Amino acid sequence: MRRKLFIHLGPSKTGTSAIQGFFRDCCSKSILYPETGRWSDASHHKLVFAHEGKHKHGLIDIPLWADLSEQLDKEISHSTQDILISSELSTLGFVKGLITSLKKYQFEIFLILVVRNPLERAASAYNQHVKDEVVGLTDNPDEFLLNKKTDFTFKNLYEKWQSLNLPIIAIPYKDELPLIVRFCKSIDAKVDTFDNEKYPNKSMGGTALLTILIANKLLRTETQRRTFFTQLRQDESFKIWKGNSFPFSKSASDIFFNAVKSDIDWVVDKFGLADHSLNATKQCAFSLSESDIQDIYRVLDNANLTDGNSNLISKTLEPFYS
Repeated sequence: MRRKLFIHLGPSKTGTSAIQGFFRDCCSKSILYPETGRWSDASHHKLVFAHEGKHKHGLIDIPLWADLSEQLDKEISHSTQDILISSELSTLGFVKGLITSLKKYQFEIFLILVVRNPLERAASAYNQHVKDEVVGLTDNPDEFLLNKKTDFTFKNLYEKWQSLNLPIIAIPYKDELPLIVRFCKSIDAKVDTFDNEKYPNKSMGGTALLTILIANKLLRTETQRRTFFTQLRQDESFKIWKGNSFPFSKSASDIFFNAVKSDIDWVVDKFGLADHSLNATKQCAFSLSESDIQDIYRVLDNANLTDGNSNLISKTLEPFYS
């Protein structure tokens, strides 16, 4: 029987961190999740970056593709298991290069995509891009959402990967069973236990989100942003992960949802997924209490970011006043 190569392509904000962390730790009897090319979060981002010729991402050094592909080949050659590679940053070029480098194994190859409500994905992505010191996103929430209406649709993504003429496994983000359980079933992964709460990639609460957004607008280098976030995490009185994190206004959410509704209908029709799992639109943006606002100003003041910036700060916070 031919061995199988599963390439998990995400997309981002569809439980990728949980899936990657699980396979890093689970010691599956049937699936090899290679150590080669792993990022600190257990994804295979280093493989993608190396194939693109990048030598550094943020503060992290990236090995040469030739070195990583040789190391990956050695790891796979010492195993008889099926293989899982996972990176939501994967490109067509990377996947083609990966398949070429492993051609001698004559794997049966499958691509895996997870389908999630586009508005939920956008909210999670916004939070991630704000807290990511390398990205340092400075767009206000509604601005981000309305400029990204096509970035979180699924049909175009599916058709892009379909161009490789390989089987595609599509898994809904939400269903009766936990995502990791369903992911394992889709690749026939034999594991002893499922710990579905162990690998969260948390979104910051709204207070922390706006605090870091303001800092991103005022701090222009990765080093400055990294220092600020480190200091924020060390402030025990500032609850970074507390509270509602959904950042978009109802009017912006409605515009976005209307723009992606045809994509949702396509997904439901194409894969027969439950309509209710993709059509959630009733989330409300968080609001700031007086104590939240005081906390934000305290943290910014401690970082010497308030002087001369009162107008920028107040304009950023104003849409979220209770």
